[in-house]
Amino acid sequence: MTTSSAGVSHVETPGALCAANAQGVFEARDGPARDEWSAALAHDELIPLVIQRSKLQVVLAFVERINAHDLKGMLALITPDHRLLDALGESVRGLQNVRRAWKGYFAMVPDYEIVPDEVIAEGHTVALFGKAHGTFCSNGELRPEDRWEIPFAARALVRGQRVATWQIYCDNAPIRRIIRARSGVQAGEFQ
Repeated sequence: MTTSSAGVSHVETPGALCAANAQGVFEARDGPARDEWSAALAHDELIPLVIQRSKLQVVLAFVERINAHDLKGMLALITPDHRLLDALGESVRGLQNVRRAWKGYFAMVPDYEIVPDEVIAEGHTVALFGKAHGTFCSNGELRPEDRWEIPFAARALVRGQRVATWQIYCDNAPIRRIIRARSGVQAGEFQ
């Protein structure tokens, strides 16, 4: 790899000369590999050779998208067969099912946020520890008394440049109590 005075890196690939600008965006300049290169970049196939985000960076980007309630950004960071496991052990799999689950949760807790205090990465696993907080939305209203904060832990399994599994470990009792109080459900009826 060489770098020009304009800050552009060049990489020789079979059949084409490719260039990366200062942002790390590579493109094939000429030759028959141009379409193959572009297609491979679109599917993250060449990322390990070009710009490899660490597993930690992938997960932190995913948390940023969660905190921004950016469903499109979240879906871009997960595998097509992504598995979401909640704190009660319920599992949702696949892009559209995961999208629907997060959309519903963001409607229920429109100010939901994860605040990681400690992050540990080992191999394909990233663990986060910290707090999660939000306010349960009842009848379109966010009341101060419906705000909650709990200790939070999550385990992410990363495959390639995408989160394949997002498993949440936390005690959701505070939000369950709020839901029961707002819906009039008796203690034994809603777990």
